[in-house]
Amino acid sequence: MLFSITKKNIRGRFGNFKTIFSPNICGSKYLTAQNVQNITKTGDSLELYGWTRRFFSSKVDPKLKAAALIDLLPKSSILSKTGMITMGTVLSVAAISNELYVVNEETVILASFIGVIWFLINSGKKNYINWMDTHINRVHSLLNDSRQNHASEVKERIETIEVLKDVVDVTKDLFEVSKETLHLEAKEFELSQIVNVQQQAKTVLDSWVRYESTLRQREQEYLAKTIISKVKKELQQPKIQQQILNQSIIEIEDLMSQTQPSYPAHV
Repeated sequence: MLFSITKKNIRGRFGNFKTIFSPNICGSKYLTAQNVQNITKTGDSLELYGWTRRFFSSKVDPKLKAAALIDLLPKSSILSKTGMITMGTVLSVAAISNELYVVNEETVILASFIGVIWFLINSGKKNYINWMDTHINRVHSLLNDSRQNHASEVKERIETIEVLKDVVDVTKDLFEVSKETLHLEAKEFELSQIVNVQQQAKTVLDSWVRYESTLRQREQEYLAKTIISKVKKELQQPKIQQQILNQSIIEIEDLMSQTQPSYPAHV
């Protein structure tokens, strides 16, 4: 906000700055009253610019300020930094003296802007450094905590695995048991197959026995039916019936003669 107000004041006071230092005016031999008034306004503006610089400048030892400015340069050695400053100063003076660069209101605005930026950087540098230190310490603490948690988890894992230190012997015993189990399973499968074959053979034999018994029963029934039918046919013949009747009479007479009581003779 302060920078914008200063910028407006500088632009207002330096409105006719180009008119004073323009090539047409600088080339003329006489100054008008308007030019004199413009020069007076320019002096007031320069005083305002000096006040702005004094306001934004801190009361620091010039030696320390110079050392700080030298440290900000990108070179490593002091000789190269001072050489850079000297070269920049010489080039600036040469450009201004040869009218390669004309000092105008943009220069004043740029200088004011650089001063404000410099003030903001110096005022916020400590807070930024403190914030960065806090952030770095927080990251370090997180990394340390994660490392400790990882170490504790690794130790717990080692302790859980240490119980299995005899796993080789146990595995060998289990392998022997598994071999014996497989042998017994193979033998059991073989015996089960034998039993299944025997059961199937028994089933086949039982079926043959049932078939033979059924066939024999059918043959007996057929033979009985054949004999009965044959006897019935023979019994229907009169000759056979007469023979049976005669035979029956003879048998009855024999039975009666055998069962007849014997009476004593009378004198």
